[in-house]
Amino acid sequence: MDIQEKIEQLKKKLKVLKRFLRIKLKIELKVLRRKIKVLRRFLRIKIKILKRKIKVLRRFLRRKIKILKRKIKVLKRKIKVLKRFLRIKIKVLKRKIKVLGRFLRIKIKVLEEKLKKFFKGPRK
Repeated sequence: MDIQEKIEQLKKKLKVLKRFLRIKLKIELKVLRRKIKVLRRFLRIKIKILKRKIKVLRRFLRRKIKILKRKIKVLKRKIKVLKRFLRIKIKVLKRKIKVLGRFLRIKIKVLEEKLKKFFKGPRK
């Protein structure tokens, strides 16, 4: 009978242990579920914040690109104007050089004439 009683006691202990383990497992499950919910919420919030940041960055970059494109257009226009200005300036300078060349040729002829007269001597 002694063995029988021990078996009964062990059975009772086993029942109690099973119950205890079941309760402990339920509590752990609840805690884990709560943690999962909190983590999901946290991740959702993080994702929303990141999406917002991406939107803002895109908008900012679009504006920057538009501004840069505008600046490039303005610079191209300035380059065109400068090229035209330089072409005109070069034409004007060429014309001045021609005029100066003509003027110098005339001046040289005049000086040559004076030299010839000078070397011929005074008229008698």
